[in-house]
Amino acid sequence: MSDTHKSRKRSRFSDAKKSSPKYLEEDKYDTGKKRDAKRTSKDNSEGSAMDETPVAVVTNETNFGDFPEIGATTIKNLNARGITKLFPVQEATFRAIYEGNDMIARDLTGSGKTLAFSLPLVEKFRKMGYYEPENRVGGRRKLLSIILAPTRELALQVSKELKALKSYDSEYKVITVYGGVSIDDQTRELRSGVEFFVGTTGRVLDHIKRGNIDFRDIKTICLDEADQMLNMGFKEDVEEIMRSIQQDAKEKTQFLLFSATVPSWVKEVSRKFLTQDYKFIDLVKDLKNKTSKTVQHLAINCPFFNRTATLADILLCYGGLHGKTIVFAQTKNDANSVLLADKVKLDVEVLHGDIAQNQREVTLQRFRDGKFNVLVATDVASRGLDIPNVDLVIQLEPPKDVETYIHRSGRTARAGTSGTCITFFNRKQQGLINIIESKAGIKLKKIGAPQPTDIIKASANEAIKGFEKVDDSVTHLFEETAQKLIEEKGAMKAVSLALAYISGTTEKLKKRSLLTGQENFVTYTVQTTMEFKGVSYVWSILRRLLPQDIVDGIRGMRIYNDKKGVVFDVPEEHADRVDDLYNNEKESRRMMSYSLEVAKELPELFEQDGGFGGGFGGGRGGFGGRSGGFGGGRGGFGGRSGGFGGDRRGDRSGGYGGSSGGYGGNRGYGGNGGDYNAGSGYGKSSGGYGGSGGYSGGRSGGYSGGGRDSYRKDRY
Repeated sequence: MSDTHKSRKRSRFSDAKKSSPKYLEEDKYDTGKKRDAKRTSKDNSEGSAMDETPVAVVTNETNFGDFPEIGATTIKNLNARGITKLFPVQEATFRAIYEGNDMIARDLTGSGKTLAFSLPLVEKFRKMGYYEPENRVGGRRKLLSIILAPTRELALQVSKELKALKSYDSEYKVITVYGGVSIDDQTRELRSGVEFFVGTTGRVLDHIKRGNIDFRDIKTICLDEADQMLNMGFKEDVEEIMRSIQQDAKEKTQFLLFSATVPSWVKEVSRKFLTQDYKFIDLVKDLKNKTSKTVQHLAINCPFFNRTATLADILLCYGGLHGKTIVFAQTKNDANSVLLADKVKLDVEVLHGDIAQNQREVTLQRFRDGKFNVLVATDVASRGLDIPNVDLVIQLEPPKDVETYIHRSGRTARAGTSGTCITFFNRKQQGLINIIESKAGIKLKKIGAPQPTDIIKASANEAIKGFEKVDDSVTHLFEETAQKLIEEKGAMKAVSLALAYISGTTEKLKKRSLLTGQENFVTYTVQTTMEFKGVSYVWSILRRLLPQDIVDGIRGMRIYNDKKGVVFDVPEEHADRVDDLYNNEKESRRMMSYSLEVAKELPELFEQDGGFGGGFGGGRGGFGGRSGGFGGGRGGFGGRSGGFGGDRRGDRSGGYGGSSGGYGGNRGYGGNGGDYNAGSGYGKSSGGYGGSGGYSGGRSGGYSGGGRDSYRKDRY
């Protein structure tokens, strides 16, 4: 049987708040509440700005001195690796494993679960003398433990951890088996005897069927990332392996299951194979936030056609030239497209199912060693991998189940460090973002695309970091040229020119929308002193202030969550005129009930179920409220009692309205007194086509109520 058979993907959401069944014993080892209470850092689920660094979580880590079972040599080796204390999951599970209890353990991704089962097993077998030559039969080592992993990468990681715990190189033997490589070499190694057998389920079954494994002396079986084995379709394989062990083992085998979630299948396995008095150690149950508390969760609303360009800037501004970033793509084609994108200037390599096994291992090792900065991967790399110092995780679109989000985001902020996870989404995927927030107990802070100033600062900072690599012995070679440049340009200008050229910023920068990332647009914000019910109020302000050609170019208006402001995009060519007109208006009036300025960052925006219907029609369409929306099915304007047709003399935009969106109904106000208000009586049935749902073809703005036809194409 091959380990590479196609995985069966199942989209589902785990009910993380569901109370544990009665058969799951919650004893002294259930320390979820204890740990949650002792975590004193501020919960970052509300999100934070790009330049803010999350505070590392202070946990109830325990000194090794509290665990005399851990030998001095082991402590010395762990200290050499920078491990000076046990993490919560390691502390909570150590004695339960060491004393031989069956156990299910659940904790957050990146919490140190691999060491949690490896350390007590190695120490226990060492104390029992199982590694000594006299414990061998004819010089052949006895198999003591088998660890099953869902992926090759995770199996290799577990083996690496076990090997690192040796007191000396030949103390015990670890073998790793997985598909995609020759089975003959593995067979020879197995028949010579090993103490620890780590593998993926498909290849393990192959060896069982060939009679290559002797389970008679086995003491422990461990399932690492047990929930992922179910997701990948390995349920039957796992149960067959466990039955084979039960049949062959001379004595009762200890069963350990480690996971970030506990789906129903894991509970079924516990009924079949674990003793009734097994320990259930749940360090997630009482945590509202199901992800690592040191992950900064961000989301960016970006249309597909702007994604690559925005990704390139996100990589630079959030990851940098010297940081490690993992980009998760849904498909192999998506991964390859990032690799081949001209706009992405960083070193990129891909990891997916079409990459040969040997090359995948080389790629992962190169990434760990910092040989390149950006690893683009499908979900083959999303579970269990312990790659140190990953600064940034990017998801090119939100996953369809919350467990995938938890495990992807868990590739950063591992072992108490901090990190950032950024998820791209579009308006149609807002529902997935809402579900992730609800199920994972987090809040994804919405951010805009990096602006030119952000990109310049990031590029300059990266250039300065690069200066550290320059050997002092070569700088004198540039002094004559540097002096000449300073004399011609001045010191400040000379350094600025050098930084601009080094960072690749040699041309005039294009403005970019904070809302969509599209170039040649500037995002403005209008803030008012009081709450308003709809954007018709803001449109009346803009129509009084701006000429019609500028109003016609406004698009993408979104309302603040507090209903005291809006953001919208204006073509870059109109930006200077908008600023001048507002400043003139401000100087000519004593008091202003609103402010207008270029948005520096996105505020919290009001999220609508259906999105915007009808768009804005250049000031003549309207705002899609309750029933409209992109793909909303009713198209146009969703205001309850009609709308606002304009209050400027000569405004022909008429009204909008109708309580059902779509058609204009009969209550669209024509305006506040213009002589040419064509729609002064009724909005008529022609007023209110709009939204990509209401009028096929994606028109926004639609027909203006009762007035002249004035639709324009939806440029989103």
